[in-house]
Order: sequence, then structure tokens, then C-alpha cells
Amino acid sequence: MTLIQRQAKLILLVVYLGTMIPAYFYLTKWMIIGIPILTTFLTLYLLRHEYIHLTVKSLMDKPQMGAWIQKSILFSILVQFIYHFMTNNTATTSLPFQLMQQYPVMPIYMLANAPIVEEVIFRKIIFHELDKRTPSWFAAVVSSILFGMLHYSWIDFFMYFSIGLIFCYIFKKSQSITPTMIGHVALNFIFIVNVSLNI
Repeated sequence: MTLIQRQAKLILLVVYLGTMIPAYFYLTKWMIIGIPILTTFLTLYLLRHEYIHLTVKSLMDKPQMGAWIQKSILFSILVQFIYHFMTNNTATTSLPFQLMQQYPVMPIYMLANAPIVEEVIFRKIIFHELDKRTPSWFAAVVSSILFGMLHYSWIDFFMYFSIGLIFCYIFKKSQSITPTMIGHVALNFIFIVNVSLNI
């Protein structure tokens, strides 16, 4: 990893946590607009060499990669359904649902920005860097706790903590962040459909 890449990772981490922690207590429309734009720019810059030649065909030409993508999507669907029935559908009381009511652009953010940025932050940076220095289980737990806390609700915490552990496992086994990004898109898509149809 080059010095520039290390600096980009650090800047992304500082910017993301530096904006999301205040947002935990006070969220404005400028944060809703500004945080995704800034973090997306930094993330794309950080990943530009890794994904510049990536195509769907190149992914599918790797059988193991395709298998991990399928597992990531299936796990996301399974966890959502289990959570949905165990909590009697509290999705409509969650912060993401409330933000969707206030800001129609939120579904776009949840599908195009959050899966990429959050996977880079929590799996590629936090988990991966901790995994180099601590036992994998510890790195996964720390990363997943932070990932769960990000979603602002103790009711939702356990679902996102569980998903975080699963995504850490998939990221480590596949040696790629692509499966977890796609699984994260599936996770958020199911949530949007759920609250939109009020299932």
C-alpha cells in the first residue's frame, strides 16, 4: 500500500466518523447531502486502481467470487427476514424510514453510496487493519459493533451487528470487498421494499 493510499484511508475514516458521530445527535439536510458526496468521492479515489478494469464478466469468470456474492446476498435476505418476523416489523419506526419520509433522495443514497462507503470503512479499513494486529474474531466483533452503532437504533443494533460479523467472514474468506458490497445493496434494497410496501 502506498503512502497516498494510506493517507486516503485515514482521511476517509476521519471524515466519515467525524461527520457521522455529530449526526448521531443532530442531523441536518446539509449532512444528508454533503456526507454522501464527500465520502463517495474519497471512496472512489481510494478504490480507483482496484476496480478500474472490473466488469461483471471478470467477476463471473471467477467461480469462487460468484459463489461468495451469492452467499452474501442469501445471508442478507435471510437475516432481514428473520429480523422482520422476530421484531414484528419495526422498520417503519427506524431512522432510515423517517429519513426516507423527509428526504426522497435517501433510497438512492442507501443503494448507491452506503453499501460502498460502509463496506470500505467497516470491512476494508477497520476490520482488515485490526485483523493484521489482533485475532480475527476480535477484529470482526469491534468492526461489527461500530457498524451496528452507526444505525442509530438499539433495536436495529443486533441485526446489523450480526450482518457485520457475516460480512467480515465473507470479506476475509473471499479476499475481496465486492461480495459484501453487493450483499449490502441487497440488504438495503429489501429494507426499502419492506418499508415502501409496509409489509
